[in-house]
Amino acid sequence: MGVNALSKKLRPSGETPDSVANCPLLKGKRIGLDLSVLLHKALANIDGAGEYHVKPAIPNSVVQERCNRLCSYAKANNIKYVVCVDGKYHPMKAAENDARKADRDKAQSELDALFRTNDINNILTSDKKKLNEALKLMKRSVQVTPDVIATAVRVFKENDHEVHGAPFEADWQLVFWELSGFTGATITIDSDIWAMGSKVYVDLLDYNSAEGKCKVLERDDVKGNIMQGSSQWDDKHFVLYSALCGCDFIKRLFRLEQKKIDALMTQYTDPNNTVALDQLLTELSEGQHWPGGNKKPGDPATDFVDRVHKCIGLMTHAPVFDYREDKLQIVPMKPLPQDKEWSDVIGFDPIQIFSDTPLEDSYRVDILARFDAPLPPPIARQQHPNDSNRVVPHAAIVDFDHMPPCVTPQAVQRMWLYYHGNPHPKGASRMALSEQVVRGRLLGLQLDEDNIKDTDSATSNSYISIDGIKVLAPVEWSTNGDEAVRAVRDEKTPRINSAYIGSTFGEGKNGIRDRSWLRFVSGHMNVETLRVAICKVEVDGEEQMARIFEMKVTPSMKNVVYSVYLVFGMDGTFLNKLSR
Repeated sequence: MGVNALSKKLRPSGETPDSVANCPLLKGKRIGLDLSVLLHKALANIDGAGEYHVKPAIPNSVVQERCNRLCSYAKANNIKYVVCVDGKYHPMKAAENDARKADRDKAQSELDALFRTNDINNILTSDKKKLNEALKLMKRSVQVTPDVIATAVRVFKENDHEVHGAPFEADWQLVFWELSGFTGATITIDSDIWAMGSKVYVDLLDYNSAEGKCKVLERDDVKGNIMQGSSQWDDKHFVLYSALCGCDFIKRLFRLEQKKIDALMTQYTDPNNTVALDQLLTELSEGQHWPGGNKKPGDPATDFVDRVHKCIGLMTHAPVFDYREDKLQIVPMKPLPQDKEWSDVIGFDPIQIFSDTPLEDSYRVDILARFDAPLPPPIARQQHPNDSNRVVPHAAIVDFDHMPPCVTPQAVQRMWLYYHGNPHPKGASRMALSEQVVRGRLLGLQLDEDNIKDTDSATSNSYISIDGIKVLAPVEWSTNGDEAVRAVRDEKTPRINSAYIGSTFGEGKNGIRDRSWLRFVSGHMNVETLRVAICKVEVDGEEQMARIFEMKVTPSMKNVVYSVYLVFGMDGTFLNKLSR
């Protein structure tokens, strides 16, 4: 959540004139990245929320897409991300976390009841209001699970970025990294990171833009935007202001006017002020209440002064991981006051809370400290219904009784239809696809073995740069068409041309056949450019012989031509890591 309204004060407009991929201030830097922000944003997307609810579980493609897009921004600007994963929950945020969990559980319960309704797909299809209610419940009931985290972690690690865990809040760890020089900026939307000391704060990142449009806020340039005189504040003033405005660690007093906060800050930061902070806080909270539910006042704010100090202590001395002395340990973000213990300053003892969790494993993210569980492996694919020794691709099996087709993401429906041999237009709407899924289920469509093989695990990641082919010996290509075709089909195949068409169908009206063949060889796949080679390659660090096929391809007859490479082991195994 961050500090109430602070982001808008720091950047008064919603413009995003900067970009991660091109900003000179970010070029070549190590940049901290708050993973939880990315994941929450992805799951708040209707497709991300939809894939979260799919059963059996599948990797969340919206999470993967956003992570890969961030990696593309980094590559363009020579950036190295240092991704931070949230650690354990802590007592100072217990009320906030409990409220969020209660809301999620309530939404999930309502969603389960709705989906159990008889004929729910037809009901939602015909009632737009109920459909929108279902979609809202799907978004409200999502949470960042270990599988979601693991999906993101794998993408960043595969792209050579660093991923580390925090002992507690990722926000605190990210600020500590900046303050200690480990990183030079932080990407997040939580403005409390700026309040705690971030020097370069990357806000309003647009994951849908080609270059990562954003707003880069340099501390010294924007600190005067908060209110008159704030350009002269030091770090402790910004933390106090954040506590008064309300943040993750303390609620704002019920209907407390901004002008009263500004007045207190003006008086407190006046060099001639003689009134102690505690007295100013007592006067501000006199007769005030904490916020209750339904926009009503809650309990009297009699503990306001103490809670403000705990919040300030937490935002100044929060527990973080420190590896600078070659020994991982939990330390305060800034040194604790002399003769003070953790509990005195922040309200809890982080060492005690972490006593049963290995520090090293948590920092490496081998263990997810928040869940006290290992980072899970990739989500397993489902067993083939007719062969217990085989598995099928993700989304080949979908439980539409658990979640009706009309709220299932389009990508999932398209994959299910494809794996069941049902042709469909690529750009079909969710509802049009839903009709085809319903029809297919009624017809009892079976899995299409050819389509399953085409997109099996061997081909699921086949779009990989040609740089990945490590050829260990000179390649001698054969451009002999007959030889290439025999390698593909393992049989002699005649050269197909006008003469062959005439000899097969008889001389005469073969114009349509000739034009069809010409379009095939000069359009998407120009088979006349097919060539093949047998050579030695490296796969996962090991040498082996392989057969490489190359063919010229064009997306349309008027577009550019490029090469496609397919690499197979001599036993026929498709080598997806080498193909492109």
